Amino acid sequence: RFALCDSSTVQQSQAGNNAFHQQQYAAAIQHYEAAIALGVQDARLAAVLHCNKAAALHEQGQYVDAVVQCCVAESHDPGYSRAFQRRAEAYAALGDFAAALRVRCCYYYCCCC
Repeated sequence: RFALCDSSTVQQSQAGNNAFHQQQYAAAIQHYEAAIALGVQDARLAAVLHCNKAAALHEQGQYVDAVVQCCVAESHDPGYSRAFQRRAEAYAALGDFAAALRVRCCYYYCCCC
């Protein structure tokens, strides 16, 4: 699915996904971090890993860290819409509805943020 991916990167990613689905968010974060640490060359996979880490952080109530991971994901793949969606959700969880709306509007209308 991803170009030029090390099998251990994909294994860590899948382990993270499995942990996430079992609501083991700390374990999921560790797996995503391990995959990222392997030096992902594929921009989309890097974005997915950071975005998945953001989702696990969000589930743990670490909303600011989730925002940061979404921004990193967007830097790898500016067209990855899930990163914008998750960043908006994290801002909303922080009570910053203006930022959440700005992120959603920017992605859908101008891709400027």
